[in-house]
Amino acid sequence: MFWDRVAGVYDIFANFINARTHRVLCEKVAGLIDPADNVLECACGTGLLSLAIAPRCHSLIATDFSKNMVKRTAKKCAAYPNVTVREANILKLDFPDESFDVVVAGNVIHLLDEPHKALGELDRVCKLGGQIVIPTYMNKDEKAMRAPGQKPSGKPEWASSGSSPLPHTRPSLRKRATKTQVTP
Repeated sequence: MFWDRVAGVYDIFANFINARTHRVLCEKVAGLIDPADNVLECACGTGLLSLAIAPRCHSLIATDFSKNMVKRTAKKCAAYPNVTVREANILKLDFPDESFDVVVAGNVIHLLDEPHKALGELDRVCKLGGQIVIPTYMNKDEKAMRAPGQKPSGKPEWASSGSSPLPHTRPSLRKRATKTQVTP
């Protein structure tokens, strides 16, 4: 699997090539976590966000599909007794409904073949009234990269039409969604 093969060099990207963006990302995500929160992190990679979340929450379950990513996260988070690290599939989470106060899935949704299914799972395991945090890299140069259907104004077509870009997700996800912009 690709992610098992790159786990050994993944931190070079996070710590050197994109360090400033990752620092801001960690600060923003950590700022959304309260001390009483039980947090699920999906696609934890090598633990970049896990390390930012762990000291701020009551408990954290950090998961990834890649066993090598899980091993690296477990090693990095070993000092935190409130952290459990395990393999999991974001498309089929093995947790009861409404188990977590906060669910985090950083930089993964755009990589999935079935993103709506993943969003449904994140919504299912998040408590009603909880937070789903999905930070994703976006290109600052609007001309270089635009989402399908996005107008040059920066607003997707659905934003002005009143329709939702997430037609297959439960209504609770749409109600819970908020936007926080990370600008390095």
